Amino acid sequence: MISLATLILVLAPLLLILIAWESKESQYLIIASLLYVLLAPQKYFPMILLIPTIFGLAPKFARELGFLILGMFLIDPNVRADLTPMKTLSLSAFTLLLSVIISPLPRGKAKRIFYITVLGILSGLLGIMIKPFPLIAISYLLAFPITLTSYAYAFVTIAVSLLLHEVGLYSFPSPGTPNSNVLPAIILPAILIGYSIYIERKNIMMKRQTIMLLIFALLLIPFLNLAKLEFVLLMSAVSIRLITSLPHPEETL
Repeated sequence: MISLATLILVLAPLLLILIAWESKESQYLIIASLLYVLLAPQKYFPMILLIPTIFGLAPKFARELGFLILGMFLIDPNVRADLTPMKTLSLSAFTLLLSVIISPLPRGKAKRIFYITVLGILSGLLGIMIKPFPLIAISYLLAFPITLTSYAYAFVTIAVSLLLHEVGLYSFPSPGTPNSNVLPAIILPAILIGYSIYIERKNIMMKRQTIMLLIFALLLIPFLNLAKLEFVLLMSAVSIRLITSLPHPEETL
């Protein structure tokens, strides 16, 4: 049977190559990010899988901004302390699936149906590890309303979650009282998000992928006792995506 370490060593290089292929500028930033693993190799070894998936949350035209998302996510010591090997692996699956969900859909009706079905199944299955994850079906519906694709994705995700619940593999999450130590980790992202929404309030709904991530983050708030790191990572990603999309008029000397 393939060991967990072997699986990480196989998947991580593939993801690293994919990100580096999409954005040449991100190559050195990914290498710099991987140096973080050397601080505590035994604890942070799974980070070699998480790092490229975080780069996947950055806008496709600027994958190198994943370095900022990673830095904002890890800046809080409480977040770093909570990054156990198993939590890092579940967070890697969470981030990888999110990056696929916000990617453009394939062309062709048959390919699109197959793609959405697979995403819905994986989203339902990930609920076994991260119980509030199926809430992403709601955020997808709200961000992409009145489309067959959004209804199909939500239906498959919810159906898989209900099926897993019936066989005893999934239990619906219960709201809980979050630990107050989450606040220092989200202060800066929250400020950036608020500023970006204020500046771009007329066009904010055009950024549907980013809005979907923001809605998902808001839906996770009652379940921070179960998905604290996921929430912090979402806030970090949304803040960078929004601030990057602000108009940047060229300055003239």
